[in-house]
Amino acid sequence: MSVETLLPELGAAIENGDVAETRRLVGNVLALDPLHVGALEILRLDYARSGIWQGEVELGRRLMVVEPQDGDHAIALAGSLAKSAHFGEAVRSAKYALMSSPDNLEFAMKAASVLFSAGEFNAAWEICMPFLQAGAAPAGLVFMAGRALRKLGRISEAEALLKSVGEANPKLAGPVRVVLLSATREDFG
Repeated sequence: MSVETLLPELGAAIENGDVAETRRLVGNVLALDPLHVGALEILRLDYARSGIWQGEVELGRRLMVVEPQDGDHAIALAGSLAKSAHFGEAVRSAKYALMSSPDNLEFAMKAASVLFSAGEFNAAWEICMPFLQAGAAPAGLVFMAGRALRKLGRISEAEALLKSVGEANPKLAGPVRVVLLSATREDFG
C-alpha cells in the first residue's frame, strides 16, 4: 500500500461524504507520510468542523513547518489560534500571512478579524485602510473597519462607515445597529 494508491480512495470518500472512511484513509496516508500536506489539511479542516480547536491548531502548526511560505496555511493557523484564544501567536501568524501576500483581500479580512479579536484595533484598521482607499473593500471589511474605528474612539468616522455599509448591505444592517447602539450606551450609559 502506498500514498498514491490511497489518494483516489480518499478522494472518493470525500466526494461521497463518508466521514468515517475519510478519517480512516487520512490516518493511513499519514501513517505512510506524516507530512503529507493534503492529508494534514483534510484532518485540520475535520478538526475545525468538529470544534477540536487544539487539534486544529497543532495541525496548522505542522502545516507551517512543512510549507512555511504558504500564506493560506498561515492565515488558517491565525484563525485557529484566535478561536483557541492564543492571540499573541494568532497576530504573528496573521501578519506573516499578510507579508506573504499584502494585496490578498481574503487574508486582509481574516487578519483584520484576528487583530480585532486580539484587541489590536489600530492594526486592524491599518489593514482595512488600503482596501477602503482603493474602493476595493467588501462590506465585511468595511464593517470591520468601522468597528475598529469605534474602538479607537473615532466615533464620527466609524458611524459614517457603519451606516454606509448597513444601508448598502441589508445582511449587515442588524449587526451595524447593534454596534451603533452599543456605542451609544458606552458613550452615555
